[in-house]
Amino acid sequence: MVSSGVGSAETATLSLDYECPFPLIGVQPMTVDITTEIPSSIEVGESTPEFEIDAVSTVDEQATEGLQMVGAETVEGTADADSQVNAPDMELPITVPMDIPQQPVPDSGELVVDAHGTAPSISFEEPGTASIEVHDLLLTMTPRDGDGNETGLGTFESECTQLDGQDNVLHEFEITDGGGGDGGTDEGGTEEGGTEEGGTDDGGTEGGTDEGGAEDGGTDGGTDEGGTEGGAEDGGADDGGADGGQPGDPVEISYDLSGESYINAADGTVALNGGIDARMDLATGSYTADLMLDDTSGTFNIMGFLQADADVAFEQTRETTGTLDNDGNLTSSSEMHVYLTEVSTFGFPIGGGPDCRTVEPALVELAGSGFDPFDGGTLSGEYELPPVENCGSFNDMISMFVAGPGNTIDLNLAHTDNGGSEDGGTEAGGTEDGGTEDGGTEDGGFGFGGFGGFF
Repeated sequence: MVSSGVGSAETATLSLDYECPFPLIGVQPMTVDITTEIPSSIEVGESTPEFEIDAVSTVDEQATEGLQMVGAETVEGTADADSQVNAPDMELPITVPMDIPQQPVPDSGELVVDAHGTAPSISFEEPGTASIEVHDLLLTMTPRDGDGNETGLGTFESECTQLDGQDNVLHEFEITDGGGGDGGTDEGGTEEGGTEEGGTDDGGTEGGTDEGGAEDGGTDGGTDEGGTEGGAEDGGADDGGADGGQPGDPVEISYDLSGESYINAADGTVALNGGIDARMDLATGSYTADLMLDDTSGTFNIMGFLQADADVAFEQTRETTGTLDNDGNLTSSSEMHVYLTEVSTFGFPIGGGPDCRTVEPALVELAGSGFDPFDGGTLSGEYELPPVENCGSFNDMISMFVAGPGNTIDLNLAHTDNGGSEDGGTEAGGTEDGGTEDGGTEDGGFGFGGFGGFF
């Protein structure tokens, strides 16, 4: 029941814009529309009734694409809404826990998520005008696949920051000097509950509601069905979700690559093409990847006047590794041998062969900014080419115009669903004998530095 010291309820609405960081897709804009019923006035000493809050959050289509990429069919979780009550006798910060019930991920378009919560009961000691402000949000989300298992994202948190310059007042109301005394209402007045002991019998500021206040869940646990720290007995972040799901499983993403590498010692440029199959750990932003580079060939000058052609193949000696953060900053590190399967001048072979390669793997470290995992992006960096060995009688001369620092790579990655190049160089280094079957093409760029590949 509502005390006579509490005015009739009014509908309050508010729309706010936030920025929220999400795994894989980075920081995204989010709009939250809030609706609730709040009394228009309350007497001094009376406890406000707990009131239900409905919030609808809308994130653009990249959130939908990200959830689909990890195989999510539903999403659920909790939201902690930071608020503040301003009154003549207080400035009281309050965190309102809200439940995000399980709801389907759409096939396309914006991701719309509903949340429901209950604001606690409080009372006031001085008359005047009071207001309720809404501040930042903490989302705790668990995407699940069609079998109810957690995806590779696991359970993640997103600290959403309210954009500046917005009117964030949800409601204003009057505190009247009605001499409400100490009794309060039958459901818990200031004498036994109030703001310190819990408000109404159903849960006040400190106690929350039966479905998840500060003691039963709230900020630390959400509702009985699953909160920030784990929540439900059969799920939550700590035990991997329903049926033993594997939130740490990596997400597989593939790209086609194209670009070029400038070889400093030979003052030549070689075209690069191939593919990359990456396995992303979305919890940490780290990844491993398999690099496939097409065999290539090139033309360069020895001693500035003697033209030479080279056929090139590649051998990745370890997986490519790196990181991708929420701001789209991509780093990578690769090691691989480059093979010179044939080197010729004016059509006459002067060196090369299946065992002609760099004496040690070359280390290539690249970086890029603004990388979008759904589209791709660019990478660049410098690397040093080691000398070559087992290239025949002219090995030292060939090595002189291959080895050295100051080589550069510029690459473009384009997202694909086909797992990258099928006919390019392999992890083992092109064909089984280290080269290609047809000797490559004659019109490619200089090939000695082509091993740079993706990373």
